[in-house]
Amino acid sequence: MTKALINIFSLIFFGSFMPVIAENKDNDLYGYWYGFGIGSFGTICAFQDDQLTKEDVISFKEGMLETLSNNPANSTTTFQDAFYQAEKLVKEEYPDCEI
Repeated sequence: MTKALINIFSLIFFGSFMPVIAENKDNDLYGYWYGFGIGSFGTICAFQDDQLTKEDVISFKEGMLETLSNNPANSTTTFQDAFYQAEKLVKEEYPDCEI
């Protein structure tokens, strides 16, 4: 549970800086979505260890990707590529996670 709380607070803290960082790096959307993906996937994987079921984790990931795909501002595949790379990195840290 402690690891999950650390992930949540880290996501909230660092997530608040991501728009500023992306804006200062010539709108590096890949970096923004990669960081967001690591934070969100890491958090749900930490919750799977403590509270969530495999089905909850899968539905959360699918819902998040569907919501982001439906946003017209994300018409490029930049965020999908970044999320895929973030997913691979998180799977190394949480090999039992069902993302």
